[in-house]
Amino acid sequence: MHLSLRTKAKLLRSKGQPRKDDAAFRYLAKLAVGSLAVLVPAVLASIAIAFRLLSGDGGAPPTPVCVCRVVLIDQSASISAQQRSHWMGESEKIFISIKSGDSIVIFLINDQTLQAKPIFEAQVPFGNEGAGLIQKIEEKEKLVAAKNGARDAMQKAIDAAGKAPKTDILSAFDRSAVKQKNCRTAIYFFSDMIHAAERGEINMEQARLVEDHFPEIIRALARRHGWHSDTLKGVAVHAILPSAVSGQRQPLNDARVLRRFYETMVLSLGGEIVSFETTLDERLVNDEVGK
Repeated sequence: MHLSLRTKAKLLRSKGQPRKDDAAFRYLAKLAVGSLAVLVPAVLASIAIAFRLLSGDGGAPPTPVCVCRVVLIDQSASISAQQRSHWMGESEKIFISIKSGDSIVIFLINDQTLQAKPIFEAQVPFGNEGAGLIQKIEEKEKLVAAKNGARDAMQKAIDAAGKAPKTDILSAFDRSAVKQKNCRTAIYFFSDMIHAAERGEINMEQARLVEDHFPEIIRALARRHGWHSDTLKGVAVHAILPSAVSGQRQPLNDARVLRRFYETMVLSLGGEIVSFETTLDERLVNDEVGK
């Protein structure tokens, strides 16, 4: 007849066996508990692996995250050469942050913002960890070429005198709304953000923005441009404003009013105004992937 350890221990005690048998029982019990402590985690781990396999991902590593950087440069005649030169220095913070897998495209903001082709665009391929020396050198060369190409395009745009009769800021959001799979989008406006385009839209040079009217203005713009609540979903927007010069005529809508308007508009389209300053915080640029 098979008896459990506990039953045997009781029988031994009932026969007056020494207490050392109780110690033996406790020792065997500890061994049993220790075995369970080893087995249970292993069983749970096996269940977790089976669940991942059944879910279809096979435990595959996460897809690398890249950043699609969209740079827009204001060609308005109201931006001085000194202010444009300041922008060149700020843009370097964007270009040095380009990594494998990222893309960059540069547009001009003028009266043809919606229709003009980009002045530069590049896609940097993802690096291959198992690549040989020659392939790694080629990958490095492509990354360097993208950065230098972006710098050259930015410099040419900065050097060109601003001659745009109108500045269509709002259509820049139409050009920037296309998002790449598995990539985060970051938009960088080098502009005073004063929209002054064709008739039918608000002219921020001539009409004062009133906060109570923001919802009405944004709804009208959304209908005109075909925007919806997900147009800028997950998109980070930066505005690098021209540095003010002493004695310069102040615009009808100052930076505080413009920021509140664009914050409201971008938020309604699913995005976020991350910065609206005369300088670009390098830490914000480097943190784009981690958002």
